[in-house]
Amino acid sequence: GHAALTELLRAMPRGVTAGTAAEFQHEFQRWRQDARRLLNVAFARDSPLRDACLLISGDLDALVELRKYAQCWYELLAARIVYTNPLVQVLDVESHCTWAIDAFSSERTELDGVILAIMADQDPFTILQKSCELFSTWWFAAHLSDLLLETKWLPGQETRLREYVVSNYADFLFCSPDLWATGAIY
Repeated sequence: GHAALTELLRAMPRGVTAGTAAEFQHEFQRWRQDARRLLNVAFARDSPLRDACLLISGDLDALVELRKYAQCWYELLAARIVYTNPLVQVLDVESHCTWAIDAFSSERTELDGVILAIMADQDPFTILQKSCELFSTWWFAAHLSDLLLETKWLPGQETRLREYVVSNYADFLFCSPDLWATGAIY
């Protein structure tokens, strides 16, 4: 069973390297069918290998069943996208997020709202503004602004916003007796 599952994972299609998206999708669906066949043939009920094969088979009911292994809803989100729809469109990410939150049976937090806004490709200025309102330490907003800048989601004219956020984070650090030395770096 272990060797068969390892071989199945090695055979997983990885991105559209040659050919079209439709060809990749066809190859991916065939791979998922192989996972389902292996599941029905090679694994005993309630074994960890069976659960792994069930996960990669991409069955949504199985993902909900396997949520016990996830620590948060975004782990379910990653599993859903990777094993059911690796060519997901940006416009569909929010609905996948909603499914994962509902499947995980968790209440949406304010942080979840920021994460959903990022995934929905909302305005970076609004996302940073929400982050500043939510967290009093400026840590999250400062690091998020760095990520947005690095991934080119923060346009050049918004770099002043990043400077403002990082400056406030540095001020926060300077005011702390334990963190002032870290503030000097910022």
